[in-house]
Amino acid sequence: MAKQMAIPFSLASDGSIATVSDPVQALTDRVRALVATLPTQRVMRSTFGVSTTDVVFDWDAVIATQQLDNMVRQAIAQWEPSAVVLSVQPVLTQDGRHVLSARVDISAGDPVASGISPQYTITVSANGEVGRSG
Repeated sequence: MAKQMAIPFSLASDGSIATVSDPVQALTDRVRALVATLPTQRVMRSTFGVSTTDVVFDWDAVIATQQLDNMVRQAIAQWEPSAVVLSVQPVLTQDGRHVLSARVDISAGDPVASGISPQYTITVSANGEVGRSG
C-alpha cells in the first residue's frame, strides 16, 4: 500500500513526518485540503483551491449554489482527478437565503486501483470538516 504525507502536515511520535497508507484517508486529506484552500494561498500553486468566499453570504443562494458546484467540480477535476464528485450541497443559513459552506460528496474515480469502494462517500465542508459514510 502506498504512503502519503499526512495532511495537515504533522510529525509522528518518533519525530518523522506523519504518513497515511489508508487510501480512503489519503483521498479525504487531499480533497479536504483542496476544498478548504482559497486560490493564491499556496505559493507556486496560485490556482490551487476553491474560492468558497466568493459565494459565502452571496445575495442569491440559487446562483451561489450553482457557482459553488461549478467551482468545486472544476477544482477537483483539475487537482484531484482520482476523485469523482457525487454531489455538492450548499449549507445555507436558517432562512435559506445565504450559503455558509459546502458539503462535497465524492468517491474514488477508479475504485479497483484506489482500493476504495465506489459507494464510499467522503463529505468535506468548506471549513475543513470531514465525514465518511459507506
